[in-house]
Amino acid sequence: MVAAPAHADAPQTTGTIIGQVLLEGPPDYPPVAGTEVYLFPPAVSSETPTVIATTTADGTFTADVLPDVSYVVAAQVEDGIHVPRNLGATSRNAPGTAFQMSPGQTLVLPKYVLPLGATISGHVKTDDGAPVPVGAYQEFVGYTETTTDHNGDYTIRGLDPTPNLDTFIVGFGSDGDGGFAQWWRNSPTMDGAETIVLTSIDDAVTGIDADLRTPRMSPLDSAPCLDRSTLTLGRATAAARAYLRVHHDLAALKTLTRADVQQYLARCA
Repeated sequence: MVAAPAHADAPQTTGTIIGQVLLEGPPDYPPVAGTEVYLFPPAVSSETPTVIATTTADGTFTADVLPDVSYVVAAQVEDGIHVPRNLGATSRNAPGTAFQMSPGQTLVLPKYVLPLGATISGHVKTDDGAPVPVGAYQEFVGYTETTTDHNGDYTIRGLDPTPNLDTFIVGFGSDGDGGFAQWWRNSPTMDGAETIVLTSIDDAVTGIDADLRTPRMSPLDSAPCLDRSTLTLGRATAAARAYLRVHHDLAALKTLTRADVQQYLARCA
Protein backbone atom coordinates (compact mmCIF):
# COMPACT_ATOMS: atom_id res chain seq x y z
CA MET A 1 0.00 0.00 0.00
CA VAL A 2 1.50 3.32 -1.04
CA ALA A 3 1.20 6.27 1.34
CA ALA A 4 -0.29 9.45 -0.05
CA PRO A 5 2.32 12.21 -0.47
CA ALA A 6 2.36 14.99 2.10
CA HIS A 7 1.41 18.42 0.81
CA ALA A 8 2.95 21.65 2.15
CA ASP A 9 0.57 24.16 3.64
CA ALA A 10 -0.69 26.63 1.08
CA PRO A 11 0.92 30.08 1.35
CA GLN A 12 -1.01 32.37 3.64
CA THR A 13 -2.56 35.36 1.89
CA THR A 14 -1.21 38.63 3.22
CA GLY A 15 -2.75 42.02 3.74
CA THR A 16 -1.23 45.33 2.73
CA ILE A 17 -0.67 48.36 4.95
CA ILE A 18 0.08 51.70 3.31
CA GLY A 19 1.10 54.77 5.30
CA GLN A 20 2.99 58.04 5.22
CA VAL A 21 5.52 59.30 7.77
CA LEU A 22 5.99 63.05 8.18
CA LEU A 23 8.07 65.15 10.53
CA GLU A 24 6.31 68.03 12.23
CA GLY A 25 7.35 71.38 10.74
CA PRO A 26 6.08 73.89 10.11
CA PRO A 27 5.39 72.82 7.48
CA ASP A 28 5.37 69.06 7.95
CA TYR A 29 7.89 67.29 5.73
CA PRO A 30 8.95 63.69 5.01
CA PRO A 31 12.08 62.17 6.52
CA VAL A 32 14.95 61.14 4.27
CA ALA A 33 14.01 58.40 1.80
CA GLY A 34 14.84 54.95 3.12
CA THR A 35 13.75 55.70 6.70
CA GLU A 36 12.79 52.40 8.29
CA VAL A 37 9.27 51.76 9.55
CA TYR A 38 8.69 48.82 11.89
CA LEU A 39 5.40 46.97 12.19
CA PHE A 40 5.45 45.04 15.45
CA PRO A 41 3.15 42.07 16.14
CA PRO A 42 2.09 41.35 19.75
CA ALA A 43 4.74 38.62 19.99
CA VAL A 44 7.74 38.46 17.67
CA SER A 45 8.54 34.96 16.45
CA SER A 46 9.49 33.11 13.31
CA GLU A 47 5.78 32.74 12.57
CA THR A 48 4.95 36.40 13.29
CA PRO A 49 8.13 38.38 12.61
CA THR A 50 8.50 42.15 12.76
CA VAL A 51 7.78 43.60 9.33
CA ILE A 52 10.21 46.29 8.17
CA ALA A 53 9.34 48.76 5.42
CA THR A 54 11.18 51.83 4.13
CA THR A 55 9.87 55.21 3.11
CA THR A 56 10.03 56.80 -0.32
CA ALA A 57 10.91 60.44 -0.98
CA ASP A 58 7.45 61.63 0.04
CA GLY A 59 7.44 59.55 3.24
CA THR A 60 5.09 56.81 2.05
CA PHE A 61 5.66 53.14 2.78
CA THR A 62 3.98 49.85 1.92
CA ALA A 63 4.15 46.68 3.99
CA ASP A 64 2.78 43.19 3.43
CA VAL A 65 1.56 41.76 6.75
CA LEU A 66 0.00 38.58 8.03
CA PRO A 67 -3.78 38.58 8.28
CA ASP A 68 -5.51 38.56 11.65
CA VAL A 69 -2.36 39.81 13.42
CA SER A 70 -2.39 43.17 15.18
CA TYR A 71 0.51 45.45 14.24
CA VAL A 72 1.81 48.57 15.97
CA VAL A 73 3.65 51.00 13.69
CA ALA A 74 6.89 52.79 14.68
CA ALA A 75 9.14 54.97 12.51
CA GLN A 76 12.88 54.96 13.09
CA VAL A 77 13.76 58.67 13.16
CA GLU A 78 16.64 59.96 15.29
CA ASP A 79 17.39 63.49 14.16
CA GLY A 80 17.66 65.09 17.60
CA ILE A 81 14.63 67.28 16.89
CA HIS A 82 11.61 64.98 16.74
CA VAL A 83 10.58 62.63 19.51
CA PRO A 84 9.77 58.93 19.09
CA ARG A 85 6.08 58.09 19.02
CA ASN A 86 4.35 54.96 17.84
CA LEU A 87 1.50 55.78 15.49
CA GLY A 88 -1.50 56.68 17.66
CA ALA A 89 0.54 57.04 20.87
CA THR A 90 0.76 60.17 23.00
CA SER A 91 3.86 59.30 25.03
CA ARG A 92 7.24 57.64 24.54
CA ASN A 93 6.37 54.23 25.98
CA ALA A 94 2.72 53.99 24.98
CA PRO A 95 2.04 51.12 22.54
CA GLY A 96 0.02 53.11 20.01
CA THR A 97 -2.84 51.97 17.81
CA ALA A 98 -2.94 48.33 16.73
CA PHE A 99 -3.98 47.63 13.13
CA GLN A 100 -5.28 44.24 11.99
CA MET A 101 -5.83 43.06 8.42
CA SER A 102 -8.01 40.52 6.72
CA PRO A 103 -6.53 38.33 3.96
CA GLY A 104 -6.16 40.36 0.79
CA GLN A 105 -7.22 43.60 2.49
CA THR A 106 -5.45 46.92 1.88
CA LEU A 107 -5.49 49.42 4.72
CA VAL A 108 -4.40 53.04 4.36
CA LEU A 109 -3.22 54.35 7.73
CA PRO A 110 -3.93 57.82 9.08
CA LYS A 111 -1.13 60.35 8.58
CA TYR A 112 1.81 59.56 10.87
CA VAL A 113 3.42 62.81 12.08
CA LEU A 114 6.32 62.62 14.52
CA PRO A 115 6.12 65.68 16.79
CA LEU A 116 8.80 68.21 17.57
CA GLY A 117 10.16 67.89 21.07
CA ALA A 118 10.47 70.48 23.82
CA THR A 119 13.44 72.87 23.83
CA ILE A 120 15.83 74.48 26.29
CA SER A 121 17.82 77.50 25.14
CA GLY A 122 20.18 80.13 26.47
CA HIS A 123 23.48 81.96 26.08
CA VAL A 124 26.99 80.96 27.14
CA LYS A 125 29.79 83.48 27.70
CA THR A 126 33.38 82.35 27.09
CA ASP A 127 36.80 84.01 27.00
CA ASP A 128 37.37 83.40 23.30
CA GLY A 129 33.86 83.02 21.88
CA ALA A 130 34.62 79.49 20.66
CA PRO A 131 31.71 77.00 20.43
CA VAL A 132 31.21 74.88 23.55
CA PRO A 133 29.15 71.73 24.12
CA VAL A 134 25.87 72.01 26.00
CA GLY A 135 23.81 69.04 27.13
CA ALA A 136 20.50 68.34 28.89
CA TYR A 137 20.42 65.22 31.05
CA GLN A 138 17.18 63.30 31.64
CA GLU A 139 17.20 60.39 34.07
CA PHE A 140 16.97 56.93 32.43
CA VAL A 141 17.14 58.58 29.01
CA GLY A 142 20.58 60.19 28.99
CA TYR A 143 21.95 63.29 27.31
CA THR A 144 20.63 65.40 24.47
CA GLU A 145 23.48 67.61 23.29
CA THR A 146 24.25 70.54 21.03
CA THR A 147 26.91 73.27 20.73
CA THR A 148 26.74 77.03 20.96
CA ASP A 149 26.79 79.10 17.77
CA HIS A 150 29.20 81.94 16.96
CA ASN A 151 27.19 84.28 19.20
CA GLY A 152 27.26 81.89 22.15
CA ASP A 153 23.59 80.99 21.77
CA TYR A 154 22.25 77.43 21.85
CA THR A 155 19.00 75.49 21.66
CA ILE A 156 18.67 71.89 22.79
CA ARG A 157 15.86 70.31 20.78
CA GLY A 158 13.94 67.05 20.76
CA LEU A 159 13.42 66.79 24.52
CA ASP A 160 10.67 64.38 25.50
CA PRO A 161 9.24 64.93 29.00
CA THR A 162 6.99 62.19 30.31
CA PRO A 163 5.36 61.60 33.71
CA ASN A 164 8.07 60.94 36.34
CA LEU A 165 10.71 61.85 33.73
CA ASP A 166 9.97 65.54 33.42
CA THR A 167 13.10 67.02 35.03
CA PHE A 168 16.28 67.99 33.21
CA ILE A 169 19.65 69.39 34.22
CA VAL A 170 21.90 71.29 31.83
CA GLY A 171 25.70 71.19 31.63
CA PHE A 172 28.08 73.53 29.79
CA GLY A 173 31.61 73.28 28.41
CA SER A 174 34.11 70.47 28.83
CA ASP A 175 36.00 69.55 31.96
CA GLY A 176 38.62 67.79 29.84
CA ASP A 177 37.63 64.39 31.21
CA GLY A 178 34.43 63.64 29.33
CA GLY A 179 32.16 65.69 31.57
CA PHE A 180 30.83 69.22 31.70
CA ALA A 181 32.73 72.12 33.25
CA GLN A 182 29.69 73.79 34.80
CA TRP A 183 26.07 72.94 35.53
CA TRP A 184 23.10 75.29 35.61
CA ARG A 185 23.04 77.28 37.59
CA ASN A 186 26.65 78.03 38.48
CA SER A 187 27.42 74.60 39.92
CA PRO A 188 30.80 72.92 39.37
CA THR A 189 29.22 69.50 39.92
CA MET A 190 26.26 67.60 38.56
CA ASP A 191 24.96 67.00 42.09
CA GLY A 192 24.60 70.74 42.64
CA ALA A 193 22.69 71.39 39.42
CA GLU A 194 19.29 73.05 39.53
CA THR A 195 16.55 71.09 37.79
CA ILE A 196 14.41 72.35 34.93
CA VAL A 197 10.87 70.94 34.71
CA LEU A 198 9.24 70.41 31.32
CA THR A 199 5.61 69.38 31.30
CA SER A 200 5.01 68.68 27.61
CA ILE A 201 6.73 68.47 24.24
CA ASP A 202 5.33 71.94 23.51
CA ASP A 203 7.45 73.59 26.24
CA ALA A 204 10.22 76.02 25.28
CA VAL A 205 12.34 77.11 28.26
CA THR A 206 14.65 80.06 27.66
CA GLY A 207 17.25 81.94 29.69
CA ILE A 208 19.28 78.94 30.80
CA ASP A 209 22.57 80.84 30.62
CA ALA A 210 26.12 80.21 31.77
CA ASP A 211 29.34 82.19 32.17
CA LEU A 212 32.45 80.10 31.48
CA ARG A 213 34.84 83.05 31.39
CA THR A 214 37.94 82.84 33.57
CA PRO A 215 37.22 84.89 36.72
CA ARG A 216 39.04 88.22 36.64
CA MET A 217 41.37 88.73 39.56
CA SER A 218 41.18 92.14 41.15
CA PRO A 219 44.53 93.99 41.11
CA LEU A 220 43.77 95.09 44.66
CA ASP A 221 43.52 91.59 46.14
CA SER A 222 46.97 91.97 47.70
CA ALA A 223 46.64 95.63 48.63
CA PRO A 224 46.79 96.25 52.42
CA CYS A 225 43.66 97.57 54.04
CA LEU A 226 43.59 101.20 55.12
CA ASP A 227 41.44 102.75 57.79
CA ARG A 228 37.99 102.14 56.29
CA SER A 229 36.38 104.88 58.36
CA THR A 230 38.32 107.58 56.54
CA LEU A 231 37.83 106.26 53.03
CA THR A 232 35.27 107.42 50.56
CA LEU A 233 35.04 105.77 47.15
CA GLY A 234 37.06 108.68 45.69
CA ARG A 235 39.77 108.47 48.33
CA ALA A 236 39.93 104.69 48.03
CA THR A 237 40.32 105.02 44.25
CA ALA A 238 43.17 107.49 44.68
CA ALA A 239 44.85 105.21 47.23
CA ALA A 240 44.46 102.24 44.92
CA ARG A 241 46.05 104.11 42.04
CA ALA A 242 48.95 105.17 44.26
CA TYR A 243 49.42 101.58 45.41
CA LEU A 244 49.56 100.28 41.83
CA ARG A 245 52.04 102.99 40.80
CA VAL A 246 54.35 102.18 43.69
CA HIS A 247 54.23 98.51 42.75
CA HIS A 248 54.89 99.36 39.08
CA ASP A 249 51.73 97.56 37.98
CA LEU A 250 50.89 99.93 35.15
CA ALA A 251 48.82 97.32 33.29
CA ALA A 252 46.53 96.90 36.29
CA LEU A 253 46.41 100.66 36.72
CA LYS A 254 45.01 101.02 33.20
CA THR A 255 42.33 98.39 33.77
CA LEU A 256 41.33 99.39 37.31
CA THR A 257 37.54 99.59 37.57
CA ARG A 258 35.04 101.05 40.01
CA ALA A 259 33.99 97.49 40.83
CA ASP A 260 37.61 96.68 41.84
CA VAL A 261 37.61 99.56 44.31
CA GLN A 262 34.20 98.64 45.68
CA GLN A 263 35.38 95.04 46.14
CA TYR A 264 38.46 96.35 47.96
CA LEU A 265 36.30 98.46 50.30
CA ALA A 266 34.05 95.46 50.98
CA ARG A 267 37.09 93.31 51.83
CA CYS A 268 38.43 95.89 54.20
CA ALA A 269 35.09 96.69 55.87
